[in-house]
Amino acid sequence: GCEGPKFIADGLTSLTELTHLELNFRRNRIGSLGIQGFMERFPRNNRIQEFNLDLGYGGIENTGCCELGTLVSKLENVISISFMLERNDINSEGAAGLVRNFGKLNSLKALCLNLARNQISVQGAEALAFALGKVPNLTRLVLNLSEHRIGYGCAKYISQSLSYLVNLEYLDLNLWRNYIGYDGAACISDSLPELHNLAYLKLNLGHNSIGKEACDHIFNAISQLTNLQEIELRFHDSNFIDDQNAENIALCIRKLKNLHRIGITLAENEISNEIFVKVELVASKGTEVISQAIKSFEKLDEVTFDLDLHLLKVDAFSEDKTTLVSYQRL
Repeated sequence: GCEGPKFIADGLTSLTELTHLELNFRRNRIGSLGIQGFMERFPRNNRIQEFNLDLGYGGIENTGCCELGTLVSKLENVISISFMLERNDINSEGAAGLVRNFGKLNSLKALCLNLARNQISVQGAEALAFALGKVPNLTRLVLNLSEHRIGYGCAKYISQSLSYLVNLEYLDLNLWRNYIGYDGAACISDSLPELHNLAYLKLNLGHNSIGKEACDHIFNAISQLTNLQEIELRFHDSNFIDDQNAENIALCIRKLKNLHRIGITLAENEISNEIFVKVELVASKGTEVISQAIKSFEKLDEVTFDLDLHLLKVDAFSEDKTTLVSYQRL
């Protein structure tokens, strides 16, 4: 309930050397009153460098989210923050209040914000993007805005913020079911090439109606990120991606010589059975389009393709990387 968090905050006052704090209130319905009680008693003079707070399904409203924004101002030494706030009652006002003090966190390197399934509009996305632009030292960003139906503006503003985050090495961006369309996808494809230091990219644009042309633009942009070591790309569900897109994807990933893990999901689009046959041929003969991409890699450990409801996980390769010698359908 709402009383518990303030007693936990009282206990923190004696832990003056604490540097790592992880609190899980998930599904406890502590509400905004619980956040307020916690914030009021949270010690200002602290040495916390890593702060992880799970408030998913917590009945948090805008007031509580704004209280968290005040709490952030007390974390002067923090290097890493994680706020799990999915499935609450937060709209754009709460989102703006949450991030309003991020620009004061000069040491912040890693940030995780899970705001999935709230009621954030384009104004909230703009406020989030503006705040992210004030923490240019970030090297790791996880941002989940899935299932908000914000539209093109969501991708527009988030993409603008990425242009300031040139030090990112790890990016996990989930915009599933926001209906960003072609224009939103174009914004993302324009911003990605600026992230020269990226080693890990996880991008979920499922159920966004991005279209065939935008899909090609995004993968062409990804192919310029030559330091990538791992990619997990989810373009599933109603994006109108076809066989030609699938072949272009293979050509693009071929340019990423440092990859050792690939995950690509294209299910529930317009991929024909012919493309799945090509994947089957890759597994048995190593002669088709996707196999030509795979043969380019020297350090590849794992490949997962999800094509039109068929999931194929590659377990092993021949020594010369020309044949997938072990695979399984999942």
